[in-house]
Formats: sequence, C-alpha cells, structure tokens
Amino acid sequence: DGTGGIVSFELNGGGQAAVSRFMRAAASIPFAPTLADARTTLSHPASTSHRFLSQEERDALGITDELIRLSIGLEPADLITSELATALTEAN
Repeated sequence: DGTGGIVSFELNGGGQAAVSRFMRAAASIPFAPTLADARTTLSHPASTSHRFLSQEERDALGITDELIRLSIGLEPADLITSELATALTEAN
C-alpha cells in the first residue's frame, strides 16, 4: 500500500543533550545503528551512519544533531506511542 515503517523527526532544540535524554527515556525501544530488526528501534544518524561527514555535509543532507530515526517494529502500537510520549516529554 506504499506505507513504510521508518519515521525521522527532529527534536525542537536542545542538541545532543536532548537526543540523549530522549534515547534514555525511550528505554524499551533499543538503540540500533542499523535498522534490520523486527523490533522497534531508534537511531541517531549524526552519531552513527553519517558521523564521518562534516557538519556542512550533514547540513546539506538535512542530518541535524537533533534528528532521530525511528524504525517501527511489530510491537503493539499503543506500547510504541506510550514510550514515545514519555521520551518526548523527557527530552523537553
């Protein structure tokens, strides 16, 4: 049907510290530098897949320090949304 299971979003300010708070608060969603898993995972492109690019190169690609990539897995949607709501509150 053309839908996908990966969502990328930016936290509104706070830089790497906000990303770290978000990742810690989303404790039941594992951090994964790659996205090949049946479980929901989080990744931070600026510190993983794109870490060797310069800041200018990342900026040109839209890879900000606040960008988080979420790969939706097979868990119940209410568990994922609850975890994300908690993590967003903690990040801010």
